[in-house]
Amino acid sequence: MAAERVVVDECRGVLFVYSDGAVERRAAPGFATPVRDDGSVEWKDAVFDAARGLGVRLYRPRERGGGRLPVFFYYHGGGFCIGSRTWPNCQNYCLRLAAELGAVVVAPDYRLAPEHRLPAAFEDAENALLWLASQARPGGDTWVAEAADFGRVFVSGDSAGGTIAHHLAVRFGSASGAPRAGRPRAFPATSSSCPFFGALKPNAVGGGFPGRTRS
Repeated sequence: MAAERVVVDECRGVLFVYSDGAVERRAAPGFATPVRDDGSVEWKDAVFDAARGLGVRLYRPRERGGGRLPVFFYYHGGGFCIGSRTWPNCQNYCLRLAAELGAVVVAPDYRLAPEHRLPAAFEDAENALLWLASQARPGGDTWVAEAADFGRVFVSGDSAGGTIAHHLAVRFGSASGAPRAGRPRAFPATSSSCPFFGALKPNAVGGGFPGRTRS
């Protein structure tokens, strides 16, 4: 007689892992959050990795004046297992960032575990940055190119996204990763809110949540 198929792990009503190894996902988060869009920021979606079906949501203030705006990447959290650029909590945060910072905000998706284990998320995050760099060349997305200052690019994220921001800074800042065509030369800054650096035993780095953003 076959063993009964049961849920062995679940995360926020979105991710279910079964005893036979199957994984089920639900598109909508298990919490209701209204989108707070007052119209001061315009946004759109684009695809940065068609082969993997990965998209990015782009935001920019409607009133921009005559100058170009800094670019602020935001990588969502979710323990590398859940989350999306389309979730209302992510969209609300990005709308606020674009409005208050006066920046082009870029919110990419990335492949999630357990179906796609690390370093898949780091690779996707790097590809999103390289996609942005390609928009500065002829034939790039004019919606981005006409507003973005490609010389001022910042990376940020919360929780798992904060860890992604850290890894991106290490990758792009290392000598071994420097000489590739189209690669951003440097990051002016990184911002990680509650980054997760896991360890088998609690330690000073991964043992708790900081009271403020680390930069």
